[in-house]
Amino acid sequence: MYGLYAGNVDRDKARRDLAWDYSWFCGGEEANAIHVRTFVENGLGRFLRPSMLRRAGYPDEAKTVPAGWEEAYAAAMEHGIPEPYGRNCQLVYTYMSRGIDQILNDSTVKRLLREGGKLDAVHDRVREILHYRVENANQKMLGNLPDDVRRFRRRVAAVVVVAIAVAFTLVFRHVFKVFYALRPKEEAAERQPLRAGLAYLMMLPALATIAVWSYWPLARGTLMAFQDYNVRGFTEWVGLENFAMVLFSPDFWHAMGVSLKYTVLYMIFGFGAPIILALLLSEVPRGKILFRTIYYLPAVLSGVVVMFLWKGFYGPHGMINTLINKVILFSNSTFGTAFQEVAENWLSNPDTALIACLLPTIWAGMGPGCLIYLAALKTVPDDIYEAAEIDGAGILGKTRHIALPSIRMLIGINFVGAIIGAMKSGSEFIMAMTGGGPYTPYGATEVIGLHIFWEAFGYLRFGPATAMAWVLGSMLIGFTVFQLQRLSRMEFRAVGR
Repeated sequence: MYGLYAGNVDRDKARRDLAWDYSWFCGGEEANAIHVRTFVENGLGRFLRPSMLRRAGYPDEAKTVPAGWEEAYAAAMEHGIPEPYGRNCQLVYTYMSRGIDQILNDSTVKRLLREGGKLDAVHDRVREILHYRVENANQKMLGNLPDDVRRFRRRVAAVVVVAIAVAFTLVFRHVFKVFYALRPKEEAAERQPLRAGLAYLMMLPALATIAVWSYWPLARGTLMAFQDYNVRGFTEWVGLENFAMVLFSPDFWHAMGVSLKYTVLYMIFGFGAPIILALLLSEVPRGKILFRTIYYLPAVLSGVVVMFLWKGFYGPHGMINTLINKVILFSNSTFGTAFQEVAENWLSNPDTALIACLLPTIWAGMGPGCLIYLAALKTVPDDIYEAAEIDGAGILGKTRHIALPSIRMLIGINFVGAIIGAMKSGSEFIMAMTGGGPYTPYGATEVIGLHIFWEAFGYLRFGPATAMAWVLGSMLIGFTVFQLQRLSRMEFRAVGR
């Protein structure tokens, strides 16, 4: 850790020898004396081991160290294992701390502790979790796999990569055919080549921007999916290894399942909320501007503010528990019940963490979505509503037979877009609120977007992260084609008052 690493062991003998001499010096008596003297002179001697203080000539300072520190250090030296130092080992503490998180949230451990007197069974379950975590960490850090398993995974990866390539090729071909068939006749443009050239020239900045910021990263990411990409420049081609690892990664498929669950919850609670709000606001007789402003204000807040605001609500002494406890107190005092007060940390509970992370997204995004539907509802002539009222239609009748059919196409377009967006999103709020945890053994809130983020920028495994993105994209490509087909049939018109 003082300079002996793979980059200089074989390349520079002089630098390697200097690093070794410095490491040897740091473990010697002179360095110990300098270390101890610096701590003592700054009033921090009590934070050192008594044996170090006595070796450096500070026996009085050794008496100020809390009792048991020396014994704890001796036990750590006797039973501890040095941390791994090498390829992919930089986040070994993350792997093992998730094991501790799993132990704290494991239902079997909680049940055995509640029953009492079963410490041996608790210890067995804890060992089982830790053994699994060690095996998982070894596989992620060192890639320990039998040769036959590795060959099988490569064959499966080859089939999947070919299928992804064929799917994207067919999709692009289908999309071009759809939009080419809907393109108007070009005889007039052919007779006026200068006009067509000016049109393409005006489009050039937009096309260049899209190419630089969208298609170039896409092409670059395609190469990274087949590389062991290193930001320092030691990039190597690994073929199908990244796809083989991703396709057989239980973490990846669990994150995909969490994203699917997140998408379902969002479509149930979040997709219809702006529509309902828009319909209600369109029927408000007075104060429409005030209500629209109130519902749009959460979107003005910074995302960080929204995250930490709701994170405070979910704490043991937050607003959620406070409101529940007020109801419990009222029930106990009025009806004689004996309910216990709640001190739940909703973000640490695997059963409630995901929906707790989803609610701020719905709360902050409901206002902007509502305005879009309100604008669409404004295109419906007032004469139709007046005729319906004359015929005796109420709010529900006008909503069912006039309002909803008039924005049906917009709802359909947004429905597909919402599914794609929800499947890929959620990582920003979740990263700030839970970091993907709690882990039991996998992250209860680790959606696929957050999993890819951790893989790329947390573990610096850009190749597997890019492969995950391609697998995710191939799963969502059907929704994309459907949305493009709907858009190709959309007809936009200007509506007068």
